[in-house]
Amino acid sequence: MKHLYKLLLGSLFGLVLVWVFLVTLVYQAPAAWLVHQAQAGLFSGYLPVETRKLIQQLDVQAVQGSLGQGSMEPLVLQGVEIQKLHWFVSPGWLAVLHPKISLQLGSGPLPWMLDGAIRPGGDFQLELKAGSLEVIRGQALPVALEGRLEGKLKLEASVQSGQLDCQQLEGNWQGVVRLTQPMTVNLGRVHLEPQCIGSQQLGWQVTSAISGEHQMQLQGEAGQNSWQFSAQAEVNQNAELAPLLNMLGWRDQGALGASDLAPGRRLEARGGGRF
Repeated sequence: MKHLYKLLLGSLFGLVLVWVFLVTLVYQAPAAWLVHQAQAGLFSGYLPVETRKLIQQLDVQAVQGSLGQGSMEPLVLQGVEIQKLHWFVSPGWLAVLHPKISLQLGSGPLPWMLDGAIRPGGDFQLELKAGSLEVIRGQALPVALEGRLEGKLKLEASVQSGQLDCQQLEGNWQGVVRLTQPMTVNLGRVHLEPQCIGSQQLGWQVTSAISGEHQMQLQGEAGQNSWQFSAQAEVNQNAELAPLLNMLGWRDQGALGASDLAPGRRLEARGGGRF
């Protein structure tokens, strides 16, 4: 019995050493090599078509470091560019198959910070802390923004049969924002608050205000295949925002009464589409 106990203990110790070796090997695997293998090597045949197409856009020469800790500068996907991406994977949590990853998007004093944890079964948690809007840019984006946002969003979700199941989304971002494309407009103080309104449906509310110039509120929601929004604004006739809303075809609902925005107009808009 004593010999059996020692044999079992020795076997367990050996398995732990093998597992630590394998985790260390994976953790220190060169990130550029992994990207290359995902594009046209060992792993490419096992990836979904859409994922493989996305990875094909990555520049292997821009990848540095390992799976556990590295960076990519710049990161370009679907015509959207992030100045710099830096990642760190917790080795301890990776060893127990509950990986936690931290991403830093952009460089400088105001990067965006993303912390994520993945559980067995497809559940995951994300926390995204806002930063400078100049970090993200690209010709594929319909607008270009400047400024900084503060606050964080926390998401709890899961992936079931390839579909995102949103369980909880809380938090908000706020800050002073300026639109630079398609025209230059000061949006003032902006507040964004999204939420899960269904397992596969996202809702959001955005407000924008400059004292004496404009007050605007936009609500919207998006599901698997479609999106829609409605918006209202009160705009002084001399406000920077007025020409943009007129260009976008917002409907005039009449003149404003006595207020700090008069003389001005009350406008509204609705829209939607399919993905």
